[in-house]
Amino acid sequence: MMTLRTPVRNMDPKKVRSIIEMTLRWCRRRFGDNRRKAYELKWYIQRNPNPKECGEYVADDNEIYVYWNNLENIEEILRTCIHEWTHYKQPILTRYFKFKGPYSQNPFERQAFRAEQKYTPICWKDLKKKINKFVKCDENA
Repeated sequence: MMTLRTPVRNMDPKKVRSIIEMTLRWCRRRFGDNRRKAYELKWYIQRNPNPKECGEYVADDNEIYVYWNNLENIEEILRTCIHEWTHYKQPILTRYFKFKGPYSQNPFERQAFRAEQKYTPICWKDLKKKINKFVKCDENA
């Protein structure tokens, strides 16, 4: 049975991708799409050699990247997806880069961090049965 602390390194990459996909679809249902964007959001789940990056939102291209190889556990998957979805909903192109202070003090980063804290337990509550059922079915195949 999977928990928030289940390490990603012990999981098949296909399972990790599926959990990320489930989480991003949850974000879409929970938070909705950004209506200010002229084109649809795309997301990519891939490796990143920089171990400090778990994900990023590229506002110019309206793309979310989740770097599965840098995620430690299921909780970090949920937190990263919620964090990047929060950025997707923010006015990044017009306001984010106007802040000249440290990264951790940027109001957009602070908002994304608060969203992680608030919604990760809710996301886990909503997805835990589905994730465990998916994993159990996969193990029996």
